[in-house]
Amino acid sequence: MKYLIKLNILFALNFLVFGCSSTKKQLINGKIVSDKYAYNANGFVNSPFGKVAIKTHSYYKKSKLVKTLLNKPEGFLEYTIEDLKKDTLLINYLKIDTIFSKKRICLIQKKRNDTIFCKNSKNNISVIIDNF
Repeated sequence: MKYLIKLNILFALNFLVFGCSSTKKQLINGKIVSDKYAYNANGFVNSPFGKVAIKTHSYYKKSKLVKTLLNKPEGFLEYTIEDLKKDTLLINYLKIDTIFSKKRICLIQKKRNDTIFCKNSKNNISVIIDNF
């Protein structure tokens, strides 16, 4: 009986240390568009560089890709990691990283709270959001 209690306490501590301390990140890739541009009403982010039309919105947990949302005119189309593993051409087309890396090529970088806006080229923007 004492052995089971000790085992349950160890399990609970492991869960608290390793399970709850996982970092979650979101990565939004898009391009700068004019204020009059209309594609998907919910598919935009306001940034210090201007209005950004979302191309992909990727969710990472413990630096591994969980799911990706693709912006379409009628809404977002969700792809899980299982869908992407089956279709490597889709990963190459969407230019998605399956493992999150903080190393990004940024010409100009601006921060707002837990959000980093990274201007990659003339019109391409990456938005990195940290969730704890």
